[in-house]
Amino acid sequence: MKELFWDIGTTYDLFVSLNVLNHPVQFGLRPSWAAGVRSRLPVAQRQFMESLSGFFRTPLAWIHDLPVEAKSAAEGVSQLQKIPSASLLTSLTLSAATPLPIRHTLESIAQSHRATASQKAFLQKNYLMADVLSEDARNRLVHAWEDPAAFGDAFKIMLTSYYEHFFAEEEARIQPILSAALARAQEKAEKVPLGSLLDELSHGVQLERVFTQSQIILVPSYWSSPLIIYGPIQRDQVLMLFGCRPDDQTLIPGDAVPDQILGTLKALADPTRLLMLRYLKAEPQTAAALSRKLRLRPPTVTHHLQQLRLAGLVQIFLEPEGEKKYTLRAEALVSTHSMLQKYINGN
Repeated sequence: MKELFWDIGTTYDLFVSLNVLNHPVQFGLRPSWAAGVRSRLPVAQRQFMESLSGFFRTPLAWIHDLPVEAKSAAEGVSQLQKIPSASLLTSLTLSAATPLPIRHTLESIAQSHRATASQKAFLQKNYLMADVLSEDARNRLVHAWEDPAAFGDAFKIMLTSYYEHFFAEEEARIQPILSAALARAQEKAEKVPLGSLLDELSHGVQLERVFTQSQIILVPSYWSSPLIIYGPIQRDQVLMLFGCRPDDQTLIPGDAVPDQILGTLKALADPTRLLMLRYLKAEPQTAAALSRKLRLRPPTVTHHLQQLRLAGLVQIFLEPEGEKKYTLRAEALVSTHSMLQKYINGN
């Protein structure tokens, strides 16, 4: 029997937003706007922020372990400043759930201040849960661990600058939305089975078989919408950030057309993606099967599936061994029509 727990705090979104601004296309965000936000930082801090791309992940365990009263972004920045610079990378990166081979490799690099060729190869292949680090990202990861004190100093300065130049105002904007989303999700949890709850909060990802831990912690996140971010934080605990940005809102303040409407219409305005949805309605398919049917290269199929996922048009079945199957999320077509009608009618 799995136990369900909840958490909330704008510190989660503070860190998520760093990743979103470094990878705007992956989250359906306009790259020029993301670049504009990054440019608000002084050059040195902006360059350091961008250097995190590809290897620095949201420190779910560290944020979760903060005192309840310290999970606002302002308090999160303050708590981070108290960590000795030489220990900061360890605090943000390693947790009780970190596989021992990865922990030992990183700690060895930190102690010797250099990485061997075999250590670099190991990290490139195994550091990410379900992907392989690029050579460039691997080199930046290794560089950080070769001098963790320098990394810690630079990270503290960057995060303080980022909060002051951008996220302080953003925190005030999203806090009430997070609170409302948490209340709605908790109310929903009392009415539906866990599997149905996870499917709804994740916008169509079947996670129940993947979450083998006995405790599941759910956290609303504005900036991760419409995607999810999850990972183990203890051997018996997994934490999931679920995107909670309302369908009628935009991540970019002041944009006239809601992200969800625009993203869905863009996803549908492509003949290949429409054909993919037709195949997916007939039966669940893997990316490899779609590649064969459509006679497209796997990276092209992956790109199209990513666009359909951002639009909420596909349901994903995750298998414990890592395989993914996709099918049409028919209710998304209905909701798109409803959202479009409301927008056109000015409701």
